[in-house]
Amino acid sequence: MRLGHAGELILSEVRNPPTFFLKSGQLFAYVNQSSVLYVNAMETKLPSYGPIVDNQGNFMHEKQHLMRMELSTKKDGVQGEFFWALSSLHFAAVTGPAASTSVKRRADLGKDGLTNGGLWWVCEGKEAHDGRIGRTLYMDYGTPNFRLRRVPTGCEAWTLHSLGSSDY
Repeated sequence: MRLGHAGELILSEVRNPPTFFLKSGQLFAYVNQSSVLYVNAMETKLPSYGPIVDNQGNFMHEKQHLMRMELSTKKDGVQGEFFWALSSLHFAAVTGPAASTSVKRRADLGKDGLTNGGLWWVCEGKEAHDGRIGRTLYMDYGTPNFRLRRVPTGCEAWTLHSLGSSDY
């Protein structure tokens, strides 16, 4: 993991995995006692699997692009919230008046269909700052029914989980 450096969130095998935490819908990467980095969803031009459909296969939105997860010293990118559904990490867009004024109620997150359904894409080999080869973490919006989702070219489907009770 390329931690302590702003830029793409690159996953690789490390001896001591990094620590992440949620606060007020924002995911943070813990660097040390005096430093944390924001985890942001950034728009890209990389094509996704296609249009967004709901659980019944009904068309909801136009074709979309993948969003790359990045580490930064400030909040940036797509307006939305990270949240736990049981032990699985999810991201939902926060749109409309709620995006500019206040955080939506947790029960409403993802109800408008703009959620990644807890499904993350790990794509493309990249070299991290320490020379290790890692893979970049992406997401897109789609139905939580994984059987209705297609994997973008060059990617694998992952789910991200918390193993600690303090994260809920």
